[in-house]
Amino acid sequence: MNRQKRIVPHYLAVIVAAHVLLALTLTPGCGERTQSPTSPNSTGSSRSTGSTNTQASSDADPTAPPKGASPKNSQAADSRAAGSQAAGSPTQNSKPNLSSPAISKAKALFNEGDVSGARSVLRSQLIADPSNAAVMVLLAQADAMEQKWQSAFDTALPLIKNPATSADALQVIAKAVNASGGHDAYGNPNVAWLAMEKAIAKSPGDTTLRHSIVRLLNHMGDRHRACLHVDQLCRSGHATVSELQSIVNRRNAFEFEDEPSTPAFEWPLGEARLMFTRHQYHEAATLLESQNAQSRLSGAGFALWGISLVRSQDLEAIPHWLLQCPDKATQYAEYWSTIASWLIESKRYEPAIGALLRCVEIDPTSDADYRQLTVCFNAIGFPEVGRVASVRVSKLQRIAGSSEGIHFYPEPDDLRLQMAEQLIEVGRLFEGLQWQSTVESARAKSALTRQQLLARRDLSQLLADSNRLELSPQRFPQPSQKPLLAWAKELIAKDAKVVQDQSDEPSDSGSLDAVPFVDVAGQVGIEFDYLNRKPRALRRIRIHESLGGGIGVIDFDLDSHADLFFAQGSGDPPTTTPDDSDEFFRCLGDRFGRVTRQSGLASNAYATGVGVGDINQDGWPDLLVAGLGDVRVLINQGDGTFSFQETHPLRNHASRSKPQFVCSSVAVADVTGDSLPEIIELGYIDDPDVFNKVKLDPAGEPHGVGPLMFEPAADWLLVNQGDGTFTPEPLETEGEGAATSLGIVIADFDGQRGSEIFIANDLRPNRYWVRSPDDGQWNNLASTNGLALDQGGTATAGMGIASSDFDGDGNMDLHVTNFFNQSSSLYLQRSPGMFRDLAPRFGLTAPTYDMLAFGTQAIDVNNDGQDELVILNGNIEDFTNKGKPLLMKPQLFKLRGSRFELIDQTADDSYFAIPAVGRTLASLDWNHDGRMDLVANHLDKPAALLENRGDDSNGWIQLQLVGTTSEREPVGASVTITVGNQTRTAWLTGGDGYFCTNENVLAFGLGQQPIVDQVTVAWPGGDVQTWSNLQINQRYQLAENEAVAFPLTEK
Repeated sequence: MNRQKRIVPHYLAVIVAAHVLLALTLTPGCGERTQSPTSPNSTGSSRSTGSTNTQASSDADPTAPPKGASPKNSQAADSRAAGSQAAGSPTQNSKPNLSSPAISKAKALFNEGDVSGARSVLRSQLIADPSNAAVMVLLAQADAMEQKWQSAFDTALPLIKNPATSADALQVIAKAVNASGGHDAYGNPNVAWLAMEKAIAKSPGDTTLRHSIVRLLNHMGDRHRACLHVDQLCRSGHATVSELQSIVNRRNAFEFEDEPSTPAFEWPLGEARLMFTRHQYHEAATLLESQNAQSRLSGAGFALWGISLVRSQDLEAIPHWLLQCPDKATQYAEYWSTIASWLIESKRYEPAIGALLRCVEIDPTSDADYRQLTVCFNAIGFPEVGRVASVRVSKLQRIAGSSEGIHFYPEPDDLRLQMAEQLIEVGRLFEGLQWQSTVESARAKSALTRQQLLARRDLSQLLADSNRLELSPQRFPQPSQKPLLAWAKELIAKDAKVVQDQSDEPSDSGSLDAVPFVDVAGQVGIEFDYLNRKPRALRRIRIHESLGGGIGVIDFDLDSHADLFFAQGSGDPPTTTPDDSDEFFRCLGDRFGRVTRQSGLASNAYATGVGVGDINQDGWPDLLVAGLGDVRVLINQGDGTFSFQETHPLRNHASRSKPQFVCSSVAVADVTGDSLPEIIELGYIDDPDVFNKVKLDPAGEPHGVGPLMFEPAADWLLVNQGDGTFTPEPLETEGEGAATSLGIVIADFDGQRGSEIFIANDLRPNRYWVRSPDDGQWNNLASTNGLALDQGGTATAGMGIASSDFDGDGNMDLHVTNFFNQSSSLYLQRSPGMFRDLAPRFGLTAPTYDMLAFGTQAIDVNNDGQDELVILNGNIEDFTNKGKPLLMKPQLFKLRGSRFELIDQTADDSYFAIPAVGRTLASLDWNHDGRMDLVANHLDKPAALLENRGDDSNGWIQLQLVGTTSEREPVGASVTITVGNQTRTAWLTGGDGYFCTNENVLAFGLGQQPIVDQVTVAWPGGDVQTWSNLQINQRYQLAENEAVAFPLTEK
C-alpha cells in the first residue's frame, strides 16, 4: 500500500495532463537557450540517470566506406589523393604551407572569380610539393565552386585526418552533401554525417543544412538522430509536413515522397531498418549480426539489432547481444525496449518499468512500449497507472491515424489542426505547434506560443515528464548495467533458455513440395460470380464493397454430401436493390446442380457473411445470411426448401432495419450451456456515410477507405429461449462498446466447460468473450490472455481466422490474417486460456507482410498429421501506383520443424499462381476422397472449387459429431485421436473465420498409421466417450451416448 500511495499522485497528475500542458503553452517563462540535438540532454529530463548525448563518434575510421555495401563509383579527382599519399601523405600531421606565393596567387584568382586560373596554379604547386595539404584543400574548394561535388568530396576526404585541414575539408564535404539535399553520401555516409554535424554546430540556424542532414540520417538508418534534427526544425518553426510525418513513428524507416529513384537505404543500417519496418525481423537481426562480426556496427545498429531479436522472438540471444553492446547503444530507445522485453519475460516488472520509462522518454511515439507499461503496472498491482499508459496508447494510435489521413486527404487543414491538438494533448508541444503552423489561419498563434515555450527554463523537464507519464525516475530508475551484465553472464553460463517453451517447437511434419489444388468449379457445375456492385467495382471501392460475399457449406438434405451457398452483393445500395441473387448448389455426387429457386433461397438483398446451424434443433441445418441492415434467418423445412423467418428479434431495433448497418459474420452455437444454440451477429459499420463516394487524393487517385473513418457497429448475442424466440443482448461490457468486427470462431478454447467467442476486429483490439459461470456475464479477456494485439503490441486489421493445434501440444491455436504492412498473427495457446503471438518465430511475418489477407483455413493438405495454412489475399483498392497492387496471389504454407515455409506454385496457369482479389475461404471434402478441398470467393472473378489432387498415399479419418443431450451440432466438442504413440486433437467450431461456415466434419491425416487406436470425444455438456480400433480411410458419424461409430463412407 505504501508503494501505491507514492504512485497514485503521479497518476492523478496525468489525468489532468492535457489541461496543464495546454495552459503551460500560454505561460511565459524566464528564458532558456534552444539546444542542438547534438548536445547532451536535449530530449531528456535533468532528473534522469541516463545520458542523451547523441554526439557519438563513428565506430571505425570515418574515411573508410562501410563494409557490406557498395560505395558509388566516383571519378578519380585528378588522381590527386593517390599522388599526394605516395609523396608524403598530407592526410596525416604534416603542417601545410599556408603562405607560399602560389597559394596567395590562387586565393587572389578565387577572389577575382577565376576558378580555372586558380586551379592551374594549384596543380603546378602540387607537382612541386605533393605533400602540401593546403593546396589540396584549395583544390577541393575549387571543385565545390564549380559544383563538381563528387570530385570535391573525394579530394577533401583524406584531408580530414590532418588537424590543420580537417575543418576546411569537412566544410567542403558538408557542402557536397548539402548540394544533394542529403540524398548523396558519395560512398561514405559516416564522413558525410560527421561533416554535416560539424557544419550544423557552426551554423545552428542553417535550416537548409538541417533538412539535408535529416535526409542523410534517414538514408543511413539512424532514425534517432534524424528525428532529433526534425525536433530542432519544429522548435525553429521550419519542419516540413513530410518531416513532421517522419516523426510520428520514430522507429520505422521513413521515405520522403520526393526521394530520387536511387535506393534510399543502401547502407547496412538503413537496409536493416527497412527490413525491421517490413517485419522482416529475423533478416534484420541476421544482417546486423554480420555487421558486428566485421566490427562495423554503431550504437544505433546495436540497438536495432536488439529490438530485432525481440521482435523475431529470439530472446535467448539477448544475453549474448547485451555482453557485446557498447555504452553508446544506451542512448537509443530500442536498447531500452529490448532490455524491458527481456526483463518482462522473466517477470522482473519493476526494473522493466524503469527501462520502459527511459525508452519512452527518448521515443514518445512508441505505442508498443506504452502498452508494455500497461502490462507491467497491472502485474505489480497498479492498474490505475496501467490505465493511464493504455490511454496514451489509444491517443498515439489516433495520432498515427490522423497522419495517415493527412497523407491521403486532399484538403487536410481540419485534419492538420486535429493532429496538432492530439500531439499537444500528449505533451509533444513543438510538434503540435508546427502542425498548427502548416495551416495559414493558425500560423501566427503557433509562432507566439512557440516563443513563449522556448522561454521556459523548465522546458526539458516538462517534456520529459510528459513522456514518462509524470512518473518519477527516482521511483522507477532505469536498470544499471552491472546487474544486467551479471545476469546475462549467469544465463549464458547455465545455457538457459529465457523464453523457449518446448511445446512451441513442433516436429517436422513431412514433405509437401507443390500446391496440389486445381480449380474444378466450372467442370462440376458451380457457376457463381460475386459482384460487389453492378457493374463490378475494382476501383474507387466503398468500404462495404471491399468485403466480399460469404460461403456456407451445408448438408441441407442429410445425404452426407456438402452443398454450397454463396452470398451475393450486386446493386448499388441504398438507392438500388440487387439484380442478382444469392446462389445455392446441391452436391449430386460427382457434380453440383443449381437449386436456388427450387429451395426458396432466391433473394435481392445485399449479403455478406453466412452462418449454418440447426437453430430449432429439428435435425435439419438452417442458414443465416448477414448483410446490410439485417440478418436473414432461413429455416430448413426438411423437404428441400427453406422458409424465411419473419420474426427476427433485431429487425426493428435502432438502425438495424437501415442499410447503413453493415453486418459482417454470423455464427450459431450454444454459448450459454443450455444445449440450445444462440445466434451471434457481428457488426462492422453503422454510419450513414458508408455509401458515400470514395474521396480522391490531389492526383485524382482513390485513397481507399478504412473502418476508423466510420462509426463502428455493435455485436449482438441472440439468446435462445427454447420456444422459437430469441432475446437480443449486446455483446459488450462497460467501457467496451461497438467495434469493427469481421471474423469469428466459437469453441471451447481452454478445456473448461462452456464455449468462448473470439472475434477478429479491423484496426481495433480483438476480443475474446468468456462467460462467467457465476452470474452469466460476458467478459472480454483478450487483453489479459494475449489475443487483443499482435506480437508488436499493435491493434491490427484482423479479418480471417484459422484454428488448429499448430504446435501439437493439445491446445487450440489461432491464425489471424491482417492488412498489408502488418503480417499475420499466430496465437499459440501456451497454457489453457493464455496465448502468445509467435508469428515471427514461426516464420510468418516476412512472407505475409506485403499481403492484404482475408480468408484463411487450416487443413491437412497431404494427410501427414500436420495442418497447413491457406490464405487468400487481395487489396481493398488498386494502389498499384503506390506499390500495392489490387490483385495478389493466394498462399499455402507448410510447417517444417518450427517454421512455416511458403510453397511456391510452379505451374503458370494454376489457381495459386494467378493474382486475384481473394476474400472468403471455406473447407470441405466435396468428393469424399479423404483429401480436404477448399471453396473460394473473390471480388474480381468467379468462385473456385479447389480440389485437392495431392498424393493419396497417406491414410485419413473423418468424424461427424451429432449431439443428443448437447445441441445437435455440438460446437465446443473436442476430439482426440490416438494413433500409435501419437495423439492429435481437433475442435468443432462455430463461425469458422471470415464470413463462412466449413463442412461440419473433423478431418485427421494419419500418415502411414494402419488403424486409429482410440477416439475420445469431450462433449460440450461434460460427458466423455471413447471409441476404439476404427478403420482408416473412412468417415464416421459419432453420436452422443451411442456406443457404435456409424460409417458414412467407405474407401
